[in-house]
Amino acid sequence: MSDDLSLCCWVRGTSVDATFIIKISPTETVYTLKQLIKESEKLEVPASTLRLFKLNDPLGRPYKETLNGVTLSTDGELLDPSDEISGVFTAPPPTCHIHIIVDAPYPEIYYWFRGADASEERMVRIRSDASVTALKQQIQDSHNDLRDFPDSSIGLFVISEGHLLESLNTNNDGTLLNGRQKISACFEGTTVLETLCVVVQFPRQDVITLNYWIIGEDIRAIFGVKVAMTQTVSDLKRLIKGENAATLRTTDTRLLTLWNVSLLCDDALKQTIEGLDLRPERSLHSVKRLSTIFAEPPVPEHLHIIVGLPHTGEPSVMIAS
Repeated sequence: MSDDLSLCCWVRGTSVDATFIIKISPTETVYTLKQLIKESEKLEVPASTLRLFKLNDPLGRPYKETLNGVTLSTDGELLDPSDEISGVFTAPPPTCHIHIIVDAPYPEIYYWFRGADASEERMVRIRSDASVTALKQQIQDSHNDLRDFPDSSIGLFVISEGHLLESLNTNNDGTLLNGRQKISACFEGTTVLETLCVVVQFPRQDVITLNYWIIGEDIRAIFGVKVAMTQTVSDLKRLIKGENAATLRTTDTRLLTLWNVSLLCDDALKQTIEGLDLRPERSLHSVKRLSTIFAEPPVPEHLHIIVGLPHTGEPSVMIAS
């Protein structure tokens, strides 16, 4: 109809060229606008979960420049679904301007582990109405060695893309997220063209990385596994088996034997291991907590755990060259 308003909309996370026009009667509500946007853009989320922000000042072209620096928390007004369009736009909005920003309904969130290299980025997609706890669980599900951690031991920090390098090496840097927060609320202060970045941090007293070697494997086949200090040797066995599912698939976890060592991973490591007393009675008891075994943090670049398989024989003759 002639009195319909033409609203230029843009969905956060899409190309700046992907604006679209929605025609709507001023007598309709914001909820109807949500439904029209969902249908127009074929968004795979319920219309009720869409968050629409009316820009305080409509943005003209070129959109790549005018959107730069815009944040939803300061430059937009979150619209209530029950509001009438006539109350939101008391006069026809200017043409060739963006009037409505739709917050990303299924945002891509890039994450790094604190202390890792900036090149080790990972990405997860999650609905904007999900909680931070759900985001933690999704990250855990993507990493076998994290699945058994209590989510309370994992800290997620929102950081700016330009601050990444400094943040990765600074504990507690960034904005710590609360598990009950909605994903949509976590990035309202992040500019709309910026990559959504999160750093995953484990409290030092809760999580350690243990370097392990399996008897019979190449001496250079040493790998690390992250484990909570509150977990037991039995938990560690299960994590190691999970990391080596192909080779240990038929091995009963209970029959793995673990010894605690602290050996520098250098050219003499093979000879050092051959001189060890690795009798079964000197192995770690399954019920023992790792916090009692590693009262001091394990030394980086050392071998911490030797893994014996059932019937592998003496380790001195089972080291691959």
